[in-house]
Amino acid sequence: MLDTMEHSDSDKNVENAILEILSSAALAPIELKKRVEKRIPGLKPTPYKGSLYALLAAEKIHGLPKLSKSGTPTKTIEKYGFGAPPPPPPSPRERAPKEILELLKARALPPADLKERLKKSVPALAAKDLSAILTELVETNQIYPRRTRDKHGKVTKKIESYAIGEPPADEFIAPVLTMWKEMRRDAAAAGVRDQALVTALLDGLMREGVSVGHVSPGETPLDDVALVLRGVRELVAREGHGALIPIRKLRGALKLPKNRFDAALLDLYSNDTLILHHHDYVGNLTDAERDDLVLDRHGNYYVGVALRGEH
Repeated sequence: MLDTMEHSDSDKNVENAILEILSSAALAPIELKKRVEKRIPGLKPTPYKGSLYALLAAEKIHGLPKLSKSGTPTKTIEKYGFGAPPPPPPSPRERAPKEILELLKARALPPADLKERLKKSVPALAAKDLSAILTELVETNQIYPRRTRDKHGKVTKKIESYAIGEPPADEFIAPVLTMWKEMRRDAAAAGVRDQALVTALLDGLMREGVSVGHVSPGETPLDDVALVLRGVRELVAREGHGALIPIRKLRGALKLPKNRFDAALLDLYSNDTLILHHHDYVGNLTDAERDDLVLDRHGNYYVGVALRGEH
């Protein structure tokens, strides 16, 4: 009985020494053993290992494994640390989507460049997982693949680059606008006004199954654009040259439906007729306050508007 008690006390002393040493800093196995032996001269390997394993089993300490070149944990312990083991790091499959989005925030990247950069941050990611992740991000509209065009301008299956968000419609509209300008000129020569031409175009799109909603005479997009521009000019005239007009004030003055007001304002902005000033701290706003602002397809909220060349 006496021998058992002495052995138990000895183990406790070793455990206490290990805990006290690791409470200051994580240590490599060899360094930890040296420090314990310095405190307990004559310590044998067997009781030391027994105390070490007992503490590991009780999760009073933990071992940090060495990582392979691919970033996966090995069976070799690099360091011992104090306390319960930390949660395991996310798998490459879990980390990759966030890393891809971070890489694409800076700029669009060709597939090869994206893959090469991703290797540096998630080296253990399997090729099949990368393909599946890209598909998921595209299907959830978090990124989009811009495809190359052939010599006739037709979109091919080859991906030129990946970019954040949904595919912009602008690049597909360019050839339509070219034809529109020609038809508009011919229509004007024949005495057809813009309002009638736009109404006929929208009606034609609806017959083709395109959901554009009904636009009655006097409510065409061109009329909305003219109304918003006139409203900005009137408010600037009152406020003074170079005035920044709050979006909320302009919206209240015009009384247009939100979707039509926002579309007209963004149209004038894309045509460089107006300058829009974005809001830097939308996270501090309520849902109602954000709804009063104008949101573009890139996720930017705009709080003010000014005339181009006057601000």
